Amino acid sequence: MNRRALYHLRKRVSHGQTRILAEQIKGSKFVEMKGLGHFPMAENFAVFKSYLMPILDEISMNGER
Repeated sequence: MNRRALYHLRKRVSHGQTRILAEQIKGSKFVEMKGLGHFPMAENFAVFKSYLMPILDEISMNGER
């Protein structure tokens, strides 16, 4: 499975709209990082890491690059 990252870069695009878009892209996965803003790795690294590590583990297990 080829995973793609979707980012909503403008405040005019809501989480809901991003979720709808992800649902229309085969193989995509939408995860809202609750409690984090535009720079999650700088705002709260521990919380960001709790979202990041499962995705990295999944990629590693599937042998994807």
